[in-house]
Amino acid sequence: MKGKKVLAVLAMALFCLVSCDGGHNPPPPPTTTTTIVDNTTTTTIPGQFKGMVSVTFDDGTRLSENVINALNANWISATFYVITGQVGTEAKYFGWSDIINLYESGHEIGNHTASHKRLICSEDPDNCYGSDEAYLADVTKAQDEFLAQGLPEVKSYAYPYGSISDPVIKLLQGTGFITSARQAYVDGETFNTKANFNAYKLNAVSIRKSTLSQIPGLIDQAIAQDVWLILVFHTVSVAPNPADELDISEEDASQIFQKISSTDIYSVQVSDGLKKMLGQ
Repeated sequence: MKGKKVLAVLAMALFCLVSCDGGHNPPPPPTTTTTIVDNTTTTTIPGQFKGMVSVTFDDGTRLSENVINALNANWISATFYVITGQVGTEAKYFGWSDIINLYESGHEIGNHTASHKRLICSEDPDNCYGSDEAYLADVTKAQDEFLAQGLPEVKSYAYPYGSISDPVIKLLQGTGFITSARQAYVDGETFNTKANFNAYKLNAVSIRKSTLSQIPGLIDQAIAQDVWLILVFHTVSVAPNPADELDISEEDASQIFQKISSTDIYSVQVSDGLKKMLGQ
């Protein structure tokens, strides 16, 4: 058509040249179509995202390349809460080079302590911190290990076993570097809303075999109510252990990622969700 050309700017690589933040925040899916008509450029932007969802992974358990590729293919920048004392100790855990690659690929790294012990000794007397000082030292040790690996200051935190208390929250607030803390299992309150928001008691939904069918509906609900949904993955396997409720298949995980990318929900790292909740 002489004098008229229509160009759809869809290539992620080209979009990234103008939109990526230093290589650490992948761009969202291309959302603009540029039409050039007789040397006049008109840009059309579709509707705004509504609601937020954060995909998080606990413990630093290794994911296959298939799962990482599925995250990237669906434009999901996840938050990985790492137990630093387990890094590289077994084949099932990420090594430091893997964690650095995740960060450099645009994912967020979170603090899950250095040793992942119980905060409440009555729950497990042989595997608990025993004192506030020991707990705080473990959180700080993890932070120091992140910095020693050349990672930036880690601000997002997840409680070991999801155990929290008001004294523990005060300890975290006093660190000077932890700005949010995510729970693992929440009874009653699924979403983070303006009414219930607490940066150090972030509500979350643990992904389990028995609740997989509920996740699409929760994503739709987060959109409808314009609230923040945080999903917690523990283990994603090619052949999940049938006896482990927290071990789900790569196919099931991929379906959740696809559900997220097929909707208008805003996929955010935890640190970015926090900023939006605080109006920053």
